[in-house]
Amino acid sequence: MFLTQYKNALKDIKKYLQSDLKYLDFQAAQIYGSSTYAFGFKEGISDIDICVYTDKMGKIPDHQIVDLINKSGIDFKDKQPTIIDDYIAHRIEFYIDHPDIPFDITILRPEIPRVENVGSAASYDSIDMIIGALYQHGVPLFGEIPERKRVEKEFLPFYNDDLRKQRLDILGNRLKTYTQRVEVLTEEKDPDILDHLYKTRNHFIKWLFMYKRKYPVCLHKHLTYQFDQILKLPKEEQEILFFNKNQNIYDSAKEFLSLSKKYYILYNKEQTLVNKHVQQYLSIQGRGKVNER
Repeated sequence: MFLTQYKNALKDIKKYLQSDLKYLDFQAAQIYGSSTYAFGFKEGISDIDICVYTDKMGKIPDHQIVDLINKSGIDFKDKQPTIIDDYIAHRIEFYIDHPDIPFDITILRPEIPRVENVGSAASYDSIDMIIGALYQHGVPLFGEIPERKRVEKEFLPFYNDDLRKQRLDILGNRLKTYTQRVEVLTEEKDPDILDHLYKTRNHFIKWLFMYKRKYPVCLHKHLTYQFDQILKLPKEEQEILFFNKNQNIYDSAKEFLSLSKKYYILYNKEQTLVNKHVQQYLSIQGRGKVNER
């Protein structure tokens, strides 16, 4: 971990959050991102990402929180406090250009963002990454991350089988449409394939993590670390997902489609086996009731 060499900078940030912004009454701050992984952090390039939690979010207007941060006298570089409300979470983000290392700060409400949609929004939500980056790999700066006990009970080491299947099927249906587009664009050698291919890969990587019962930390960064250390994919499959094996993008697309099809087939076999076991169980239960009569 790279955090120990930045202990003075972290001490400064902790003081800033707890003293300079004391009116915001932050209950916890969780460090996440490449600084908490065994690989991926690059000196001079990477920053330190921190999520801070306060119940002031939602109780006072966002613009008042932004005004308070703006008046704190910090160099925000090119990322002033910004209000964001999207599929990830309702939040405020800003940047701190500390002399030792920059910090990317996100302010959240003390809850699991968008958790109420976990069973219906698998195609576009970020709850997998939130659990992976913040709860599994995150490091406390101060306080305890909200709803830790709930996450440990309901979502760790992974979703229960029913929720996993529900999310896999929702995302799988979306992937069918994306895959068909990539197939057509590959056959036609259409230059527009780039946008569709990367979008499809992004969704497939999310699906693949669910299939393997693992949480990702990000779907577009630190992929070498995640493919190798978390998913433990064979090197050849990693190269296919990186589009490194061919100079021709259409050949890369064909190999990607073949790899994704392989995993879809494996998942369908898994579900067939599960259904078979369920039917056997119901049959045994039914015979038992008949005998009782």
